[in-house]
Amino acid sequence: MKKNITLIAGAAMMSFLTACDTAEVKAVKNLSLPYCESFTVAEVMDAIMQKAYWGEDSDVSGRTTIVVEGMVIDDNELVPAEFKFAHAKGTHAELLTFAINQRAQPTIVAHKFFARVCSDDYLAHFESGVQTAVGVAKSFAEGVKDTYNENEKEIGNIKDKVINVSGKLLNKALDKANELVDDYQKSKEDSTDAATK
Repeated sequence: MKKNITLIAGAAMMSFLTACDTAEVKAVKNLSLPYCESFTVAEVMDAIMQKAYWGEDSDVSGRTTIVVEGMVIDDNELVPAEFKFAHAKGTHAELLTFAINQRAQPTIVAHKFFARVCSDDYLAHFESGVQTAVGVAKSFAEGVKDTYNENEKEIGNIKDKVINVSGKLLNKALDKANELVDDYQKSKEDSTDAATK
């Protein structure tokens, strides 16, 4: 009989904790991480954490953050961990901080825990990133090629104009030189004529 009372009390306590979830906690639980679209934050936390406790906190700017505390297996040891999330954009949550044994860790360390659940999504996210990078590189290359072609065309136009102007200047210079030669010959003839008179 005592066993049943304990079970009922435990069930009542769990429903009390679940019922105490605020709107912000519920919202973040139902979001996904950008690199783990197939699972909600709650599903990821349930998969990697034992005895998870969800609560609210706020950062220095006053923004509401959602804290998840519990035990995770790290290097074959059960250790306390804390994750802090915030609502990012749309259907995504953002991991703000991560700590093990009350020591702050780089958020990248949290990904080794998430990868246990989200490995397929990680791979898809990575492949998508690679494809995006390749697309951007191709687009950039096309832009460079187009700019080069436009510049080459512009250079061709400028070259034609320079040749045209150079040709005109050369013609003027030759005309002037011919005039000077004609003037010189005429003056020579005039001086010869004057000397013979």
